[in-house]
Amino acid sequence: MEPNKTTENNGNISAAEAKASLESLNRINASVAKTLRPPIWFIVLMGGSFGLMTFSYSAMRHENVWALGLIGSFIAFVILVAFLLYRNRLLGIKMRLGPTSNSGMILQICQAAVFGLALIFARELSLMGYQWAAYALASFNALLMAGMLYLFPTGEWIEQGGAS
Repeated sequence: MEPNKTTENNGNISAAEAKASLESLNRINASVAKTLRPPIWFIVLMGGSFGLMTFSYSAMRHENVWALGLIGSFIAFVILVAFLLYRNRLLGIKMRLGPTSNSGMILQICQAAVFGLALIFARELSLMGYQWAAYALASFNALLMAGMLYLFPTGEWIEQGGAS
């Protein structure tokens, strides 16, 4: 029986075959990203709880009610993360909490830096008397969290243009 010429390449791969393979991998990655993407209502809840956490921290003064808001939004955020991990586990996917590639590490470090800077600026500007900063930067953090969950559900940089 003669081997199939399409599966046996003897180390020689044409540029067209390599390009077709890469396009196929990009389509698979985009399909996986769409499968892992949580529903929109969940993304809104997660972004909202993160924005409320930012607002509560920046509006908190001494021992006021915003401390309770910070604790409640943090607990809600942790429950939502646990629910997301459980949902993916039910789909048969074991999610890693840390990045697996350099691009994923860079993406998550940049994301954490932007979230942290927004949180610090919201707090400091709010303490200086600029109450609008708490609203604006909490909204920014909420929208950024929702956008990151929608665009990068795996926490990795994935080309998503190939899948329909």
